Amino acid sequence: MRFYNNRNCCGGNKKGFPLYNGIRNPFNGGVTGPRGPIGPTGPIGPTGATGPTGPGGGATGVTGATGVTGPTGPTGPTGVGATGPTGVTGPTGIAGATGLAGATGATGPTGIGVTGPTGIAGATGLAGATGATGPTGVGVTGPTGIAGATGLAGATGATGPTGVGVTGPTGIAGATGLAGATGATGPTGVGVTGPTGIAGATGLAGATGATGPTGVGVTGPTGIAGATGLAGATGAPGPTGAPGPTGAGVTGPTGATGPTAENFTETSGFAANTTGATIAVVLGGTPVPLPSEQDLGPITVNGTDTIFTVPDAGRYFISYNLNFTAGLLVSSQVEINGVVDPALTRAPALALSSLEANAIVTLTAGSTIELQLFGLLGAAVLQGGVGASLTIIRLSD
Repeated sequence: MRFYNNRNCCGGNKKGFPLYNGIRNPFNGGVTGPRGPIGPTGPIGPTGATGPTGPGGGATGVTGATGVTGPTGPTGPTGVGATGPTGVTGPTGIAGATGLAGATGATGPTGIGVTGPTGIAGATGLAGATGATGPTGVGVTGPTGIAGATGLAGATGATGPTGVGVTGPTGIAGATGLAGATGATGPTGVGVTGPTGIAGATGLAGATGATGPTGVGVTGPTGIAGATGLAGATGAPGPTGAPGPTGAGVTGPTGATGPTAENFTETSGFAANTTGATIAVVLGGTPVPLPSEQDLGPITVNGTDTIFTVPDAGRYFISYNLNFTAGLLVSSQVEINGVVDPALTRAPALALSSLEANAIVTLTAGSTIELQLFGLLGAAVLQGGVGASLTIIRLSD
């Protein structure tokens, strides 16, 4: 509202300069009095066409307190109509990963002209952080700041107990009626917000929307490998394959004939006494004749069949056996080249009916071997069959 003052009112001047409400007269040194209390907000009139933005320069007044929100108007009636049949539900696609919120663009300048129709609401982006409140500017009101982040939702109240009763059969859904035109927004009422009414019954579910495109998601990490299973039983052996063909090749030449190996055991002999002879034993020693079953090879024997001579030097195996008709306290020995060999001597402390011994000895060529009884002054009667025997075998050089 604009007034013209004069020299007789409000400290004005003679020329009647205009005085704007709430603005101090530049030609008057007086201070403007305090603003009176704001009256109640009247009903909102229709929005007029947006006028051009006026020049700046005036200080922004203190914003008045927001009035109390009026009660919500009643919901219009739901249209009547049969609900179409529910389509077959398609397979649920894998939810794609939520993209990162794009940066909020800078607010453009306020356009001049009639406000166009409201566009379709875009998807709600992630709320940006609330910027710091700048100082109150002097002049035209600046663009509205970015909305602050929405506060966390309050805790959901406890669910009431489920009613008891048999669910009746579902009736055929009626067709959904056409949506009525949106009524004009009524004026904002002044008053305290009333308590929230009891939630109405849930309406019938609308038709299922078309399945959205399959989301692209990042494959999750590979799980930990499971434990190795027990080894299976070994299978039965397969059949043996057919023999492969014989390889081709020229037979190599026959190698030279090696030297003929020496047969050491060719020098061997055996002799026995099967006559049941009686031998007169003297203390110093008596030769035992072995005239029977002689198989001597190159070994020779003297005329009394008591001394055997070997033609070749080497290691010899010598063994003898004596069997008597009665137990005698008599001893036996073998002289080699006239010397008694201790390894072939037997001198029992008790009367025995048999004596035996064997040993391996080294002999020179022409060595003599003689079997004797000693230690008894008396007669020793040999058994029939093999009463005595002597074996001589050359083993090596």
